[in-house]
Amino acid sequence: MPAKKGFEWLGLDEDILKGVRKKGYVTPTPIQKKAIPLVLDGRDVVAMARTGSGKTAAYLLPLFQHLLLHSDRIGIKGLILSPTRELAQQIWKFSKELGHFLPFKFALLTGGDKIEKHFSLIHSTPDVIIATPGRLLHLLVEMELKLETVSFVVLDEADRLFELGFSESLHEMFARIPRDKQLLLFSATLPEMVAEFATAKLNNPILIRLDLEHKLSPSLKLTNFLIRHEDKEAALLHLLRVIIPEDNLTAIFLPTRCHVEYFKDLLTEANLKCSYLYSSLDHTARKIQTALFFKKQTSYLLVTDIAARGIDIPWLDNVINFDLPPPKIFLHRVGRVARAGRLGNAYSFICLEELSYLFDLTLFLGYPLKSVDTTKEQNDVLYIGEVPNTVFYSEIDKIKSIKMNNSNIGVLEEAKDRAYKKYLQTKQLTNIESVRRGKEFIASNELQCHSLFGDKKSEDSVIEFQKALKNFRPSMTVFEIQNSKGKMRFRNSAQSKLSADFKGKEQNIRTDFKDNTFVNYEAKDSFVNEQLSVTRSIRNNILDMMGDEDNLTVRPKGSKWDRKRKRFVNADSESKAKKVKSESGQWINATYKTDNYKRWLEKNKVHSNDAHKFISRTDHKQRGKLSARQPLGKKGGKRKNIANKHKSGKKVKKFRK
Repeated sequence: MPAKKGFEWLGLDEDILKGVRKKGYVTPTPIQKKAIPLVLDGRDVVAMARTGSGKTAAYLLPLFQHLLLHSDRIGIKGLILSPTRELAQQIWKFSKELGHFLPFKFALLTGGDKIEKHFSLIHSTPDVIIATPGRLLHLLVEMELKLETVSFVVLDEADRLFELGFSESLHEMFARIPRDKQLLLFSATLPEMVAEFATAKLNNPILIRLDLEHKLSPSLKLTNFLIRHEDKEAALLHLLRVIIPEDNLTAIFLPTRCHVEYFKDLLTEANLKCSYLYSSLDHTARKIQTALFFKKQTSYLLVTDIAARGIDIPWLDNVINFDLPPPKIFLHRVGRVARAGRLGNAYSFICLEELSYLFDLTLFLGYPLKSVDTTKEQNDVLYIGEVPNTVFYSEIDKIKSIKMNNSNIGVLEEAKDRAYKKYLQTKQLTNIESVRRGKEFIASNELQCHSLFGDKKSEDSVIEFQKALKNFRPSMTVFEIQNSKGKMRFRNSAQSKLSADFKGKEQNIRTDFKDNTFVNYEAKDSFVNEQLSVTRSIRNNILDMMGDEDNLTVRPKGSKWDRKRKRFVNADSESKAKKVKSESGQWINATYKTDNYKRWLEKNKVHSNDAHKFISRTDHKQRGKLSARQPLGKKGGKRKNIANKHKSGKKVKKFRK
């Protein structure tokens, strides 16, 4: 009998394998090979893998197997939580495609949709709920619902769930879920040891960490440009017009929302079609902009870090870092390209102030930093090249003409500059050693002109001539030159003789002071673990992925007018007063508990007691009374039987109400 290959050896059901073959998957990825057998054994798993490694299928396939084994139970059996609406929609769409041959029902519960629609979805008793924590908690509190039948829970992008402030929501939800559940935590940037995971009540978890030695895809090419901050706009236009092909999909990461709005108008005026995303963008507009980019109607996507979290772009060709972020965010940015063996490029604009972040990145990746050399490029080396401003004179003139003809761009530019100052104030600081190494690297004069911006020798000669011309200061007038020829000849000969004497002496300086038997006080990968860890403090976690607006990075201050009290009240104290204590002891928003669910029950003629029994029922008798796939309130349900008992002339007002 031939040996099983691919997904067959994992022990999955044949109907699950049909969906895998329909998607075109042949061989499981490393994260799938390690995680799926452990999850099938019933173990709690904390898994770490880079973006695009197949972690979504790593928990969906065991979930399908779990649902098949517990198909006799009625109710919600699986729960998948994601930090953003876009990621939840992608998981829901992918789960329907992967489980095409399975009879299970998946419900998508995210913010922005009508809550009455979600009431109907929950009453239809789906097998799996895919939701964002905020909307799911709202439904649980509004419906007074307990997830007693849930036995399989997945937290996707787990670190972001905690960093975005969903800690209280997770506490409240886990209080409504049985303790004997199976819990999986998946994330692209998951830390090794996280204190917040203890609150998720993992039972003897197994940690899976992949791609630590090769954090970047081998088919990804990193290109770093050392450039002045004032020339970044012109360099971006030159890169999009000349270097990157027009049919390539390119994501441009910008620091703030003001940058996105400014470059949106600037690129549009330069006849470059682009889409844009930031955190406070309207939900409908976000869908439209994302669809335009996915359908390749626009080639460029302007996006901030917090808005791009969870958006999956499978055919992305290039990533442009307008500024150089901390190593963890850089890894998450460039991890979106060069997936599944495809080639990809990551371009980074680095000014002198950001050079220390590049040395932090070299420590994080374990790569050395060298000046660009196209003849001997290696994958495990970071190269950087200088960009002369002589290359994009035409782009500079183009930007000036656009600003003169469009007054709105000038206003947006001022807002961009103000936002960038606040961004620098809240940006994570670099290591002191990286700052020192950056200064030494600049002082060594090892930088060469980057080959993508023209011929090296010609550009270097132009740069040297410009520097010499800039530094030239005549020490005397033309009338004094003839009289000082003899003095200058004597000075030059003496100086050259003195320099030759010093050059002949070799200094014997010891460069290595490390003892062979020396035991270091910290582990070799301590810097990597420190960057991956989010246990340092809540403050460090917030700065780890900064917001793109002022209200996301600056604490709100001031007062607001209270109409009832007819006076100004403190805004912070007012927000705290709008919270109520739940049964589990957690403080939740008071707006979660309204009368919307009661009105929906009356409108659809569903009794609340019957509804709760139907949702949480797990025995076999309930299947005979009520269908697991039919919402309550229809003909043939329990209400019809109740009405038949009172056909003999008795009043039924109580039931009609």
